Amino acid sequence: MYQDGAGMECNLCGREVPFLNKADIEGSIIDVCDRCVSYGVKVLDRQMLAQPV
Repeated sequence: MYQDGAGMECNLCGREVPFLNKADIEGSIIDVCDRCVSYGVKVLDRQMLAQPV
């Protein structure tokens, strides 16, 4: 565990990492570490895809 408690846990393997990726794995969007992102397709956050009106 990170000393300052800033670590996040991969929803697939449970490993604690400093940041997570969003991935589509078998139709579900979940937060995964760099190792587990290869089990699916990395996706962008919806806010990143939003177009200005």
